[in-house]
Amino acid sequence: MNTLPDYIQNRQSRGLAQRVTQNLGTSSPPYLSILGGKFTLVDAGGNEQPLITFEGDPSKVMRGQAAGPYADVVIIDVNDHVSRIFYDVDFDPNAQSYQPPACFSHNGVGPSKLSAKPQSPTCAACPNAVWGSATSNVSGKGIPACAQYQFVSVLLAGHDMPFLFRIPPNSLKNYRAYAEQFRGQKFDMESVFTRLSFISQGTLAFIPSGWPAPEMLALSDKLFAAKATDAMIGRLDIPIQGALPSPNAAAALPQTGPAPFVPAVAAAPATLPAAPLTATAGPAAANPAPSGRGRRRNTAAVQPEPQQMNAPFMEQPAPAAPAQAAPASFGMSTGVPPNPEVSNMLDNLFGPA
Repeated sequence: MNTLPDYIQNRQSRGLAQRVTQNLGTSSPPYLSILGGKFTLVDAGGNEQPLITFEGDPSKVMRGQAAGPYADVVIIDVNDHVSRIFYDVDFDPNAQSYQPPACFSHNGVGPSKLSAKPQSPTCAACPNAVWGSATSNVSGKGIPACAQYQFVSVLLAGHDMPFLFRIPPNSLKNYRAYAEQFRGQKFDMESVFTRLSFISQGTLAFIPSGWPAPEMLALSDKLFAAKATDAMIGRLDIPIQGALPSPNAAAALPQTGPAPFVPAVAAAPATLPAAPLTATAGPAAANPAPSGRGRRRNTAAVQPEPQQMNAPFMEQPAPAAPAQAAPASFGMSTGVPPNPEVSNMLDNLFGPA
């Protein structure tokens, strides 16, 4: 099987594999999970590795960051649209598997062409997007049945592949406030470590925590330039076309909160470096901040191809027992705590988080 026979090499491909992945999607991309109030890395094979980084300084609470687990990430890319996800079944945290969402969209227009049960011709006209179309199990207040998420791709120190991270609805306000701190700066958020921590269940805090190593930023630039994160964050999502269920049929579906969900992603280019990176926020990595505000790509000019679309993939529920160590094949290491001097410098630039 190492040598491709001439008679096979000369056969014209029917594109069967491509058509299968168009209909059913590829495997899940690596992603950063916050299920169970902890940070867990999950690779494309479903192997898990909990992050053991923990912040115990109570003074962090005064700066908007709760003491507890945290993850230091470099944000590579962000979808230009807020993603919408609607489930027509109750979320069961004890379930061993999940059904895909009934309807979802990453395109900012309407249901994805991969939605199983599109609810409306457009998201703007969807009854499930209205506040009060569902009731929060936590607060008892009215919320939209179709929840909003921000899909971003991130790098972690010691890893040479991007991870998908879904910013949940309760954290969008904090994320927006964090992004506002970079307005007028000489660098953008992709040039710093962003520390993620829990304020409460499903609500995250975001603060700058240090400078990444040059090698880590170089990998981030290479992934971005290669568009390796486009499918991961939903940039290639295409609105559905054709007949849709009637609004009455959509309104009759049970209104429930969202379960964890991530889309699939195409494999990263083979030319990317295979050796793990080791980034640090210590003195060795305390390089001067980049003079520019980071790279910008005109995503409006990208013409997505339908065959590049991937189907949704469900995040697995948190295990009932304590998390076990990941297989050796996962090849991951933990993040590095930030340098207090660098953190103070960033605080002086941005003001308290």
